[in-house]
Amino acid sequence: MVTGNEVSAVRVSCVPRAILRAEIRSLSPHLPNRPFLPQAVRHRVRRVGSLRRVNLCDNADMPEPDLERIRQFIEVAKNGGASDDFLFRLLREQGWPERQIFGAFRHFYESKTGIPLPVRAGTAGAKDAFYLLLCYATLATWAMGVGSLFFSAINVYFPDPLFTNQFNAYFNQRNEISNSLASALVAFPVYLFVMWNIIRDSHRHPAKIESGIRKWLTYIALLLAAGTVLGDVVTFVAYLLRGELSIRFDLKVLAVLVISGGIFGYYLSFAKKRSDEGSGGDKRNTSFAAAAVLLTALAVVLGFIQLGPPTMQRAVEADEQRIHSLKRIVQTLYFRKQLPPSLNAMERDPLTRLPFTYVRKTDSQYDVCAVFDTDDRAVQNADGNTFWRHGRGLTCFSFDLNSLPAQ
Repeated sequence: MVTGNEVSAVRVSCVPRAILRAEIRSLSPHLPNRPFLPQAVRHRVRRVGSLRRVNLCDNADMPEPDLERIRQFIEVAKNGGASDDFLFRLLREQGWPERQIFGAFRHFYESKTGIPLPVRAGTAGAKDAFYLLLCYATLATWAMGVGSLFFSAINVYFPDPLFTNQFNAYFNQRNEISNSLASALVAFPVYLFVMWNIIRDSHRHPAKIESGIRKWLTYIALLLAAGTVLGDVVTFVAYLLRGELSIRFDLKVLAVLVISGGIFGYYLSFAKKRSDEGSGGDKRNTSFAAAAVLLTALAVVLGFIQLGPPTMQRAVEADEQRIHSLKRIVQTLYFRKQLPPSLNAMERDPLTRLPFTYVRKTDSQYDVCAVFDTDDRAVQNADGNTFWRHGRGLTCFSFDLNSLPAQ
């Protein structure tokens, strides 16, 4: 009879499988079978290399029943005098992967000693630093884009007469809204993808959770988020003391607190996460991702409501160029002090390339007309100038050579 302590003296690589199974049955009748045993191990036990290369903590792909079966077998066999080396090679002969065998040994010795296996502090490499930097860069881009969209919506739906000379509605904000929409729509999916890779990698390699690069970059991001929250609160208190609070301002403060406060809270727990943390981290990740998706969807919807479809923006841009062309025509005639017979040699429509309609009334008075694609008569301008207001279709403007209209 070959005992566990005598296995090292036996050439296990040459012992037939049936003999080894018979020997171990004398130690325990509970040898677990591994289905679909590879062909290469059906005739002899394969020797393994260095045990130090196996990740003892990685049992992500091992079902709990399998882990418990191996652990129980190891416990009974160890009580019968079998050595760890013999049990390891025997389980390998049965087709169990090295990672799962060492995982079962880990659970066995943790239950015996009552002490969890120490986790070595992880060291992240250049790839991990790249993913973290990309994650925080896209996070900042997304946060600023979403915050700007909420600010624009608040400006439109809650106008303040005191700030009409600083904020414009719809047309004047369309560049800002389009840039914010682009930031949110591009940066947010990239952020989710990169963050998903970081979390998946931390599940595969728990030691990386303790890496210095991860903690340093995370706490730098926390510093920026905390500074935003603190600055927002200070601004709110300053406006409160001056008696300048309004619904418009309060909503903007709330938007900043929700975005930056949510980021700060999530990444604070992300920085404090331990390598032995259970399913609580997954629930936190899912909750933050769901809240971010809802917030982004709301901001994008508000942005498209204000901005309109891309075809609308093209029409707005064309009308603005028509207004600029008319202004240049009026300025040129004002300085010439003489009306031409036609405008064929001057500015033309930016899309049709046809000359603008020109009507000469007197030696100094004339009309210039253009066909517009949009109606901007309901739009609020910062300077209150309504001279260049136009409807959709043909609109004419009257001028005099002796005076120059407001530009």
